[in-house]
Amino acid sequence: MTTVSTGQAGSLALSGIVKRYDSAPVVRGVSFSLRAGEVTALLGHNGAGKSTALKILGGAEQPSGGHILLDGEAVTLTTPRIAEAHGIAVVWQELRIIEKLTVTQNFFLNREKRRGPFTDRTAMNEHVRRALATYGLAADPDMAAGALSPADRQMLEIIIALDKGGRFLLLDEPTSALNASEITRLLDTVRRLAAGGTSIAIVTHKLGEALAVADHVVVMKDGDVVLDAERADLSEADLAYYITGHRRDATPLAEVSPRTAFGGTTLLDIKTLSSGNCRSASLEINAGRVVGLYGVAGAGQVELLEVLFGVRPMQGGEIRLAGEPYVPTTPRAALAKGFGFLTDDRKANGFIPDMTIGKNIVLASIDRFSRGIWFDDAAVAEQARTMAARLAIRSPLGTSVRRLSGGNQQKVIFAKWVTARSRILLLAEPTKGVDIGAKAEIHALIRELAAAGDTLLVCSSEIEEILEVSDVIYVFRHGICEGTGIPRAEAEARSILAQSL
Repeated sequence: MTTVSTGQAGSLALSGIVKRYDSAPVVRGVSFSLRAGEVTALLGHNGAGKSTALKILGGAEQPSGGHILLDGEAVTLTTPRIAEAHGIAVVWQELRIIEKLTVTQNFFLNREKRRGPFTDRTAMNEHVRRALATYGLAADPDMAAGALSPADRQMLEIIIALDKGGRFLLLDEPTSALNASEITRLLDTVRRLAAGGTSIAIVTHKLGEALAVADHVVVMKDGDVVLDAERADLSEADLAYYITGHRRDATPLAEVSPRTAFGGTTLLDIKTLSSGNCRSASLEINAGRVVGLYGVAGAGQVELLEVLFGVRPMQGGEIRLAGEPYVPTTPRAALAKGFGFLTDDRKANGFIPDMTIGKNIVLASIDRFSRGIWFDDAAVAEQARTMAARLAIRSPLGTSVRRLSGGNQQKVIFAKWVTARSRILLLAEPTKGVDIGAKAEIHALIRELAAAGDTLLVCSSEIEEILEVSDVIYVFRHGICEGTGIPRAEAEARSILAQSL
């Protein structure tokens, strides 16, 4: 039996944890603890080791060395089920809710209540009603889980974990797919659970949220813990320093990217476009500009990008591209006109997970990098080296994209569209789920592409990101976007938020 100073009653701790993949260490002697009734924010670059630490705590990965301590005693967690039996529950960024099953079926999956040989649906539904009411989730036990909003599906998974006896709740990027009001609701729930004695770890890239909700902060870098401190002693600048190794640059955007807010040739002229949630959008977009599209979730901004790339039919309105009528019918047709689309779900639509970095980079340009039905491996390798150097992709180029950090996966998708010579890039949540360092690199890449003459439409749920990268901002409200953009120099977060509600 092994104990360390961090192992106390009501605590879950890692002590000297090491994890190697193919002899390469990704976690190097990590020690930290989660304490009863406290929220611990686990921060760091993508690839810093925090997800691996979370997997080890949740029984999904086995350490190569060191100990896991539960209430001061060493335990072995060989599977997630064993971790659950010890009161440890993980809610991953990719939720495990099965959308085609009902709320009750998800709730009692593999643990159904029975009356004799039969499933007791009445008892299960009543149990679910009480549990949902306890945590303020308004849902019918018999409704399909897929009919719930993303925020409610996430809340359902949290409630299920607590109902199974979870006293240590580990949350992986819980706010990445939520809008501002949903984030506030989730963070309020986290605080309430901690006040009731639950120990919570939250992995996030959003430093403001970490400081708003955490009692205790752990920062990992290159597989090591570089900061383990109480939240009250820290600022966002402190956290950014420990994560990146650099103090945040206080240079204003105007000095970083000295481009005029307006001027230039009109490239895209969109009038009263409608499709799905986008009821009427009118925008005039100049070449060589970064155009920010802001609105609450479902306000129509993503649908606009989907129409432009030909993955969603245009139901009404008119688009002119360089003065000529443009009716996008397929992604292939949009690609031929110079469009590229970085979707908000990179894992589903952005790349082929088991294909290498190099081959993913040339996916949208296969005609230039193939000989018949085969890849031209030499040409692919040369292009991959060029793009990796330009975009700072820090992994061997033969690595499958599945194994990359979120930030490097996003850079591979950017590299794909740059390789395809896309001149109009449509970016939906371009920094979703990436760390602060990768986010800064992606923002710099966006500005670099615009400076080279490319036009970028950026849709983000983070108002700070819109203000950071945009030359002009259009606000969507209830599916409507008027034709007047706001120059960055005149834009204020409070005003934009108010216009979007």
